[in-house]
Amino acid sequence: MRTLVTGATGFIGSHLVEYLIKKGHKVRVLVRKKEFEKRPFDRIDSIKLINQLNVEICFGDLLDNNSLKKCVKNIDVIFHLAAIARPMAIPRKKYFEINEKGTKNLLEACKRQKNLKKK
Repeated sequence: MRTLVTGATGFIGSHLVEYLIKKGHKVRVLVRKKEFEKRPFDRIDSIKLINQLNVEICFGDLLDNNSLKKCVKNIDVIFHLAAIARPMAIPRKKYFEINEKGTKNLLEACKRQKNLKKK
């Protein structure tokens, strides 16, 4: 099964990727390029894990429709874990832009893919 995981550099996402690979999935991860360039302190272990696993990295952003189109292409299943989980640390507008608009953008990209399995 061809699987896309968003939020793969987070704690839960990185361990989900590891689990899916053990179960035989071909995994693609949506990653913002700056996650790999900046390597924020709380992401270092997750990024190391992602780099060690046999995954396809698709650089993109939930707010960039063109990158989402590329990332969902030829995918069967998507686990959408990307989100801002600590709203008090960022402006309210940014929180809703990422979590609400980003999810909507991903759903729109999925609508155009005929092979996604709906569960």
